[in-house]
Amino acid sequence: MHIAVLILGSGDLGTACALRLFRAGFGVIIAQHHRPLDIHFHRTFSAAAYAGFKTIENVTARTYAHALEGGMITPGQTVLEYIEFQLNNREIAFLTPDDFSYLKKIELKFLVVSEPALQEKIRTLLNEEVTAITFTHHPDSVPGHYRIIYEKPHSGRVLYPFLQDIYDSDERKKTQGSENLVKSPLDGLFVSEKAPGEFVHEKDVLGKIADIPILAPQNGRLTGLLNSGIMIKRGTVFAEIDPSGKNKESRVIPVVNFTLAGAVLEAVLYHLNLGED
Repeated sequence: MHIAVLILGSGDLGTACALRLFRAGFGVIIAQHHRPLDIHFHRTFSAAAYAGFKTIENVTARTYAHALEGGMITPGQTVLEYIEFQLNNREIAFLTPDDFSYLKKIELKFLVVSEPALQEKIRTLLNEEVTAITFTHHPDSVPGHYRIIYEKPHSGRVLYPFLQDIYDSDERKKTQGSENLVKSPLDGLFVSEKAPGEFVHEKDVLGKIADIPILAPQNGRLTGLLNSGIMIKRGTVFAEIDPSGKNKESRVIPVVNFTLAGAVLEAVLYHLNLGED
């Protein structure tokens, strides 16, 4: 079986890491919430949490339930057997919290933390030999063996253990303006009335939350939007609007994520070929 890498999260960054590692020949497993609040789900593997599978650039991530429904595995086969099947069949295994207990039985080599909130759910399920890779814009994540600089001007640089002192946390810069993000003013069920990629005008109805219309705060291109039918809380980001209106590629993962994913691959190969093992 291929060397197994567990990626926490399936947003832009997690998806880019999954694609790069998969194409480099690694066995990729993604762990994600049941219903991730990913405004870019239309272009990421987060869609698998809702549809059961997602194919991006000829790479497919599939859940246990979808593999079972499609007859790819039999009802008697366990989640562990499904994971082995996925990796041997050159697809990505997509796990949700009901499947996490099986992580104890998998020989994982690397852990990539693109969503730190998931760490608490799986921390006790991983053996101490797993090599963790984290990112500098996640100060709350458990420190990894390798860290990837997220912020400009050093975005994509690997902080090896012997280079940790070159990074000044005070130099962190915001990479995306919060003014582009639209947050929910109340708790409730979100029902979308728009689609990613559409141009919206100020006061257009983006959707409804608890049956109350939510209006666009500005003109621009809708570059992100939550999946319709999700219960959200007040303050949850449910949309992203590019006021320039120029970004028509809302279904393409921004290239910076592949730069960061390349750094993850570099750290993995260093560890395997030159470093610890």
